[in-house]
Amino acid sequence: RGNVNIGKEYVAKLCLVPRDLTPTLILDSSSLQGLLAPNNAETKEIKFNVNEPSECRWDTTEMPFADMQNNADCSEFKQCTAQIPLTQDENQICIKCLDHPEWKGTDKEGERNENSQCIKADVKKTDALNITSISPDNETITRGVGDTAINVQVETSGGLDGTADCTWNLDGSGEILFQETGAVTTHKQTLGVGTSRLDAGNHNLKVKCTDKAGNIAIKEANFILNIDSTAPKLTRVYADSGTLYIITDEPSNCAFVNTKPANYGV
Repeated sequence: RGNVNIGKEYVAKLCLVPRDLTPTLILDSSSLQGLLAPNNAETKEIKFNVNEPSECRWDTTEMPFADMQNNADCSEFKQCTAQIPLTQDENQICIKCLDHPEWKGTDKEGERNENSQCIKADVKKTDALNITSISPDNETITRGVGDTAINVQVETSGGLDGTADCTWNLDGSGEILFQETGAVTTHKQTLGVGTSRLDAGNHNLKVKCTDKAGNIAIKEANFILNIDSTAPKLTRVYADSGTLYIITDEPSNCAFVNTKPANYGV
């Protein structure tokens, strides 16, 4: 008869691989809401992160993943990018993903998990940004030899909320950020101060403003600077009833030093 093993214990080791039943999770779906684009934009690039390598698609309406016509680029590890055409002022898309892209075309294709509900992204075009005014513009400004300071003021409107970051470029000197700009609609800059005194003649000022939505507005202004190097002339000096009068040949600021005793009459 055969051998009988009675009363002996045996241990069998098994490795169970649980089936993945969880679809891809888009980690930052809330950041896809309320996206903004410039007024003249034709497309908007959106990016989103996923919790596992995935194949993602998007379309303009809710539909099964297999029917979606547009692929997102998920070549970067756990990050996807999609270019969204902006055909309207307000645009909304539906995003779905399929996990385990390495199973595509294999006998495990049917085990891949699809998002049952789409993740929505919406993109809104903003109004165009405008530079409504630049001062000075089409003006002739007269300054003295020692003071060529010119106060520039720019007004913006439209865009996201009217505010913007503005730069100035005087006579091709290169773009420089305004001294006062950013979260304001009035932007201020003083030119020609210190060692950067301006020369007499024609000047061209280009202004470029960019808002948080990416709208860009460009405008330029021109002005003429006259530098008065001739001191004012005294045409008459006289006293009347204790008051000293000084007449000059041009508008001037005058000062004097009284070297006489306080009780000395004018």
